[in-house]
Amino acid sequence: MNKRLRVAFFMTITLLLVGNVHHAFAQITITGADLLSLAGKQETVLLEEEGNYTFNSGSSGGNQVWDFRNNNFISPTTSIHKYYSPQGTVHANVFPAANLVHEFVIPDSLDGEFYNFYTINSNFFVELGDSIYFGGDLDTSIVSMTNDTVAAFPLQFGDTWQTASADTQSIVPGFFTIDTDTSMNTIDAWGTVRLPMGDFECLRLRIDDKTTNTTVANGIVVSSSSESTIQYRWLAKGAFELAWVQSQPGETNPNFTDAWGWGRLDAVEAITGIEESAAVPEEIDLLQNYPNPFNPETTIAFELPRSAQVKLDIYSILGQKVRTLVEGSRSAGHHNVAWDARDQFGKQVAGGYYIYRLQVGNTVQTKKMLFLK
Repeated sequence: MNKRLRVAFFMTITLLLVGNVHHAFAQITITGADLLSLAGKQETVLLEEEGNYTFNSGSSGGNQVWDFRNNNFISPTTSIHKYYSPQGTVHANVFPAANLVHEFVIPDSLDGEFYNFYTINSNFFVELGDSIYFGGDLDTSIVSMTNDTVAAFPLQFGDTWQTASADTQSIVPGFFTIDTDTSMNTIDAWGTVRLPMGDFECLRLRIDDKTTNTTVANGIVVSSSSESTIQYRWLAKGAFELAWVQSQPGETNPNFTDAWGWGRLDAVEAITGIEESAAVPEEIDLLQNYPNPFNPETTIAFELPRSAQVKLDIYSILGQKVRTLVEGSRSAGHHNVAWDARDQFGKQVAGGYYIYRLQVGNTVQTKKMLFLK
């Protein structure tokens, strides 16, 4: 089973099952605004895995100091992580609600573009999905939509929550595998991390993870295996994930010193160049609202290849106008408009299907959405 140590932004965390429990004596907190402040930054990360590495992850509790300045790598992998606005990104139109994109680059590796799309607000951190684009002769795209809640904000000392995910793959009719992952997540410590690039006030996240692989043939379980690990991740404002470590499979001692893999942040700098420029859409496009169905609010997105007069209206399924959301000139590019399920008088509408209609010159596009009440 692939137990690759994921880097940055809790890539392995999925569905939030238990709400965060907050305590008043947190040293620092991490908010949605802290994560959004990553936009425009590029991080260099060093990582080693699939080995035996001596590592001291320290203790739980408050006012701890974790000094990783003298932890030496043997043969590290370098990766680049870029964070920016979704506009102009490949497949941004698939995730209209995204307000932060994480691009993952491994230098001198397969020529591809790897993206994670997130929506982040004051209450939640949601992973909407990911995409991979291979150019050149391959010219292939792969898009995965997940809509998984990673965590509730703010994050602070004492928070605890459980996550779970499942993936089913059918090999031939009647024969399939089920991969499940469950994690208990706890912010179990706070203090200072010391890295070669400087000192950071941080929170430590402990993840007790269990993965199970089950093979089913004609309705009968023919094999099942499980693997458990303990991970620690050190989180901070402005850089988010500073360092991480994962135990050997089957480890039960939270103070383990034999690590399967570990890594740390090596540099943070501003993004320069084309990544900061938004690509101009090639045509007028009205996108599917997100989320859909929705309650209490949804986002409608549209794209313009050039500046134009725009009108965006909401209609009932019977054709009665409910509200005008946009009327006027808009610039070329990607536009998001929120609708709070209220009519032109500020009254919440009845549950059911609604039509939203975009008119740009002589071009008219419509789509349907469902409000759950």
